[in-house]
Amino acid sequence: MATLLSLSTELELDVIEHLDTPFNNSFFSISRDLLSLSQLPNLEHVIVQFAWTKYPSTDEGMHRDEYNSTEELQGQGTDVEFRSLMLQSYEALARNPPSYIKSLEPRNVLAHTCSAWNTAEFQESLKELSSFSISLQGGDNGAGGSINTTPGYFEFIPELDFYFFEHLKIMTHFSSATTDDGPPAIQEDTRISALRLCEMHMPQLRRLELESVFISQSLSAFIPAHGDTLESL
Repeated sequence: MATLLSLSTELELDVIEHLDTPFNNSFFSISRDLLSLSQLPNLEHVIVQFAWTKYPSTDEGMHRDEYNSTEELQGQGTDVEFRSLMLQSYEALARNPPSYIKSLEPRNVLAHTCSAWNTAEFQESLKELSSFSISLQGGDNGAGGSINTTPGYFEFIPELDFYFFEHLKIMTHFSSATTDDGPPAIQEDTRISALRLCEMHMPQLRRLELESVFISQSLSAFIPAHGDTLESL
């Protein structure tokens, strides 16, 4: 098994919260061990998914509250343990050498800030990526309304550039799949959350993939700004 792992070029970590499944220390240990990648010298592509199965309306704090340290997340219930696991996992990922991983895919991302994204270590790791893909968790608000009516969702989408996009310095492939339950635009709007792709982002971009995003005038500016490098849209 160790030999097989050492030859692996892709790692996928999926953590799915279920209402009746308690978290324990083994969850944290396994996640940290997998994302401390010294045992995987050939690894290039990492997929990380933390899927939250509760309706946003039953736990609005999942979309609104921000926690800045693991200690703040200790012993406060399943939802907080889930956030703690997410925090520690991204911290473990960021502790790897910046040039180690070439492709990162946060998949089915819950619209909730993870403070590990705001660390210098994590942002340095983004600067060395050649490929970055991100998809957002959809669904409704538990009452049949769109997820973009959930507290925190509207504010979360514009923050993606601060946590991810502005740090992608040498990346050539970018993919974003949001959700048709609450698709964002590429501009500010009073009714639509803004996915901020700016002209100075991703200067070496060659391949751009966007799913469930409103086309806007700002997107029309983003694409020509990368006309010298773009090969696929």
